Amino acid sequence: MSPFLALVETDCVRSPALLGCVRPKLLLPCGFLDTLSREEMRHVFLHELAHVKRGDIWSGWLFNLLLAAHWFNPAIWFARRRFIADREAACDAHVLAALGRGH
Repeated sequence: MSPFLALVETDCVRSPALLGCVRPKLLLPCGFLDTLSREEMRHVFLHELAHVKRGDIWSGWLFNLLLAAHWFNPAIWFARRRFIADREAACDAHVLAALGRGH
């Protein structure tokens, strides 16, 4: 994996998102950098980097393959919602711990 994360401003997203498995890019809504303070942007970047570090892009693809095979199963849809919520909470916890605020 490349040692850096490319930033791309685009009108295709409403909130920061990662795109790509091999060379992920951080997609930011146009003008997003102008709306946040330096500290807030640091938190956003740390959160997205936590996704990269944890391999969340790969695990998300694997889960989506499972969902494609079992699209008819409501338990898989429920598990997907929980998976995404837990993944986001884990990245938030990682950022707070890295900033010395994790209690």
